[in-house]
Amino acid sequence: MSALRIEAFNLDTQTNQGFVNGGFSAGANGLNQSSTFGTITSGRQPRIIQLGLKISF
Repeated sequence: MSALRIEAFNLDTQTNQGFVNGGFSAGANGLNQSSTFGTITSGRQPRIIQLGLKISF
């Protein structure tokens, strides 16, 4: 007897981007001084697929 098990997370091909950096830091002239303001600097976990096979004698 055998059993096959497949588990998949994030199976579609969608990009998992992190959150947008909203840290505004005003300088002396009132303009933004943050170089990462409004950018996405991280990502979430990619596609994960697990396969398992159980064989009983």
